[in-house]
Amino acid sequence: MLSGDLARKLPFRVSPAALGTGISRETLQRAILLGSALAAWQWVTPLLIRTGPDIFPLPRDVMAGFATLLPSRDFWVSVGTSVGRVLTGFGLATVIGATLGMGMGASPRIEALVDFTVETLRPLPAMAWIPIAILWFGVGNTSSVFLVTLGAFFPIVINSAAGVKATGRAYQKAALTMGAGRFLRFRRVTFPGALPYLLLGCRIGLGVGWMVIVSAEMVVAHSGLGFLIMKARSFA
Repeated sequence: MLSGDLARKLPFRVSPAALGTGISRETLQRAILLGSALAAWQWVTPLLIRTGPDIFPLPRDVMAGFATLLPSRDFWVSVGTSVGRVLTGFGLATVIGATLGMGMGASPRIEALVDFTVETLRPLPAMAWIPIAILWFGVGNTSSVFLVTLGAFFPIVINSAAGVKATGRAYQKAALTMGAGRFLRFRRVTFPGALPYLLLGCRIGLGVGWMVIVSAEMVVAHSGLGFLIMKARSFA
């Protein structure tokens, strides 16, 4: 069967190009947009402003600098340190946030107890906690992990609570009618229904964690990518 005929028979819209070549139209459009932006950065920007490795580096300068970092042991040690901190903080945020969020979604009492605190602290950026992190944990690994955990925590807890609330009560009542206990209802109804929301919160939280770690390491750490950036800046 031809790829175009297959695409027309599917219950959802699929580009024939995606079936035939493995590259969808959206992917091609994104590649063209990215290439156009890089080309404009490389050849149009020097016509408008002053550029240079120390002022406004061009893509060529960035690639040259990255190539010099690749053989460096310090670079890979910094990458490993930052990745370890992000994964540790993200793991803590996932465990704590998912547990608290599902509790908030399932129990009105828990929500009434902690919702005000969560909603009060949620708008604060993680970087605003840097002075407190230094006071509590000093300058080092613990402060960085704490800031990553804090940044990733709120998207996870909010989405987990929303996922539990979005699970239809009809399913809960049906499971209860069939004799399912509280744990079985959670395992077979609540958790599967909330899982897409939880994964969305984890996706957002992981992105926030990556944003936080570089900024945090510039201030509260003596290692990692953020510290490497500040170290390179001081010798520029």
